[in-house]
Order: sequence, then structure tokens, then C-alpha cells
Amino acid sequence: MTSQSSANTRRSKDSSVQENSLISPRTKGINFSKYEGKCVGLADGKVVASNKSVNVVMKKLSSDYRGQKISLLTVPKKNKILVL
Repeated sequence: MTSQSSANTRRSKDSSVQENSLISPRTKGINFSKYEGKCVGLADGKVVASNKSVNVVMKKLSSDYRGQKISLLTVPKKNKILVL
């Protein structure tokens, strides 16, 4: 195996990892497939709320998880592309 082909193999493995998980230490190891099409609220790296409504998730985070590191994200449906 040449050095270029081994580099391509490494690159393809790295890209598959990136496709299957969000690149953030807070979300490492969380399987978001069951939250497709929903907003997800995280508190200290754990999923604590999910709903189709951002407002519902944000209310839950702001009332029940004050003082903790919180994150709010939207999980796209499978095969959908989000343009930010």
C-alpha cells in the first residue's frame, strides 16, 4: 500500500466518523438518530429534553437546568441538508 492510498483510507475513516456524530465534546457518544426532525436540549452532556418545538425545549432547559452547561440543537431528518 502506498503512502497516498493509506492517507486516503485514513481520510475516509475519519469522514465516516464525522458523518455519524456531531463534532463536539458535549455530544460525544450520543446517538441522535431517534431525535431526527426534533430540537434536542442537552444539560451537562446528556439529553434532557426533545420536542418538535424549540420553545418547549428551551423552557425546559431554562427552568429545570439553571447553572448547568446547556446546549440546544436541531437534528435534521435523515438525508436532509441544513444550510447555515
